[in-house]
Amino acid sequence: MTFLYPPDIFAQLEFDKVLQDLRRRCNGEPARIMLDDLPIYTDALVIREKLEEIICFQEILQDINRIHVGEYLDLRESLTYLRKQDSVLEIEVILEIRKQLEMVNAWFDFFSKDKRIRWKPLYQVLAQTEPLPKVRRLFYQIFDEEGNIKNTASDELAKIRKTFRQKVWHWITHLTGP
Repeated sequence: MTFLYPPDIFAQLEFDKVLQDLRRRCNGEPARIMLDDLPIYTDALVIREKLEEIICFQEILQDINRIHVGEYLDLRESLTYLRKQDSVLEIEVILEIRKQLEMVNAWFDFFSKDKRIRWKPLYQVLAQTEPLPKVRRLFYQIFDEEGNIKNTASDELAKIRKTFRQKVWHWITHLTGP
C-alpha cells in the first residue's frame, strides 16, 4: 500500500509537539481521545471548512460575551443508565449530567440568531449535538433547579408521593385531633 505521506509525518513536521501542547489544553478526556485519532485532511473543501471553524472560534474568544467552555466529560456510560428501566443513578452522575447539560444549554443560548449567522460554521458543529436538547428537556422534566426529583418525574412516582402526603396528612390530623 502506497501512502501520500510517511507514517512518521507528525514527528518529521514536529506536529507531535503541537499535539502534546493541545493535549495539555484540552478541557476533557473526549478531546484528548480525538487527538489520538486525528485525521489528516487532503480535501481542500474540508480543510477550508475546518479553518473557518477555527477562525469562528477565535472570534468568539474575542467576543465580549464569551462562550463558557469548561471541562466536559464523556457521558455515554452515564446516559445509558437513563435508558435502563428500574436503574438508579448515583448523585455524582446526576450532578455530572446536570453540569454538562447546563454548559451545552449556555452554548445554545450564546448563539442568538445574529451569532448563528455570524459564526455559522461553528454553530453548524454545535447543531450536530441535537440529541442533547432532547436529553436536556427530559432531564429537567425529572429534576428541578436544585437537583431534586420532581413529583411529576413519572406517573408512578406522582401516585406514590400523593399517597404518602395523604397518609401523612391523615396521621397529622388523627394525632392532633379535628
